[in-house]
Amino acid sequence: MNSSDSIKFKSMFIALTLTFSSTLCAQSLEQAREAAAKGDHKSALASFKKLAEQGNTRAQLALGGMYAMGVGTPADTKLALTWFQKAAELGDRDAPTFLGVSYYLGEWLNKDDQQAALWFAKGVKIGDPQAKLFLDIMPRNASNTNFEDTRAAAPNDEYSMRDIGTLGGKTCHASAINEQGQVVGYADTKDGNSRAFMTGPNGIGITALATPESKSSYALGINAGGQVVGHVSLEDYSHRAFITAPLGRDAREVGAGRGISNEIRRINNKGQVILKADQLGGDTHLFIVDGSGNDMKKLPEAFKPSNFNDNGTIIGTVSVDQKSNPRFNAALLNLSTMQIRILGSLLGNGTDGNFNGTSFAYGINASGQIVGKSSAKGEVDRAFITNTDGKNMRDLGSLRRDGNSQANNINSSGQVVGWSATENFDLHAFVTGANGNNMRDLNSLVKKPIGIVLEDAESINDKGQIIAKASNGFCFLLTPRPTAVR
Repeated sequence: MNSSDSIKFKSMFIALTLTFSSTLCAQSLEQAREAAAKGDHKSALASFKKLAEQGNTRAQLALGGMYAMGVGTPADTKLALTWFQKAAELGDRDAPTFLGVSYYLGEWLNKDDQQAALWFAKGVKIGDPQAKLFLDIMPRNASNTNFEDTRAAAPNDEYSMRDIGTLGGKTCHASAINEQGQVVGYADTKDGNSRAFMTGPNGIGITALATPESKSSYALGINAGGQVVGHVSLEDYSHRAFITAPLGRDAREVGAGRGISNEIRRINNKGQVILKADQLGGDTHLFIVDGSGNDMKKLPEAFKPSNFNDNGTIIGTVSVDQKSNPRFNAALLNLSTMQIRILGSLLGNGTDGNFNGTSFAYGINASGQIVGKSSAKGEVDRAFITNTDGKNMRDLGSLRRDGNSQANNINSSGQVVGWSATENFDLHAFVTGANGNNMRDLNSLVKKPIGIVLEDAESINDKGQIIAKASNGFCFLLTPRPTAVR
């Protein structure tokens, strides 16, 4: 977590531990809570401690939270753990869930998903519904594949949701997903470095990729055959691009000698990749390369690629009106002819015939529909979708009437995913129906624990599986449930 997330977690954790009601010593407990609310944490600590020693499990939870977060006292992990465990031993319904959350988030205890799952399971046994929601989203190992919930879709429960996991650290970023549901990205390790990862089908079993030697590595793309691309970071801050064989095996360097620093961000199902090679003089050269590192085609310098499909259509941005009003516009490049076509923006053409506003293209499907973000009326940026020929850019709207939104990816059915501002000005992940219709908040389509918000949807495959980033720093795979019989 970053510092802002840590503060939010601390506030949420203490609030939860201080707001439970109790029939035991109710008046004294209320006085302790009032002292905490007024900022008199030392008085609150003394009151909670007295009640906790008398066996009040609500006070034990509050006291454990104060020791865990260092409120009114220096933080003390051992004492916090002791009081939470005492509350659990005395049968408090919420204590196992608090311990599970603590191990799961890894904020004051070392992150331990196995311990978290054990405590959530105990919470389920004594009837805590939040424990069940947390247990349902926990990462699953490759040896435990009988997890997928096959319940038919119902309102507010159209997707199952699972944490992809980490590599021992506290953050995860999922970059891409293929048709088998294999997910790639990068996650923190216990020593604080980022490592490239890959999962098995349906997001099960996160493992670190064996990449060329480096402390940090990043997996950024995967195709249907399980070939993974990305780069490793060296001590001089330069990058070395890599590609793997199918199933993520035998990673090797691509583009050696092409630049002082090389990156690959995308791979298509033909095994073609976009190679970015930084030069000594500060220039950047861009190439299309096959999986063997051959058949290189240098891309026009004015074109900055972001994605491409199997049909040789590459999307990206170009700089327009560099003299009078320099800005970027989404564009597409035909690999066969090397011709660039500017897509314009949602603001249309100005009186001078030039495109107004800015736009960026991020995703393209096999049919050629393009999605991204563009300047729109009302001084906002909006997610857009085009026809299969890349024309007729259409505003997808937002979850807030006058809010910003961005489309990140699109599948063969025209389902689009991305993020949007909400009525509270928060950012929430969204998904649309076919052809970009009917933007919906992903958070309203899945049952999930309190405190976890899906903030951004990065990609979607043709099965409708979505990878999303959450407010707790973890990444999740959302799988559509079977359609309910109406």
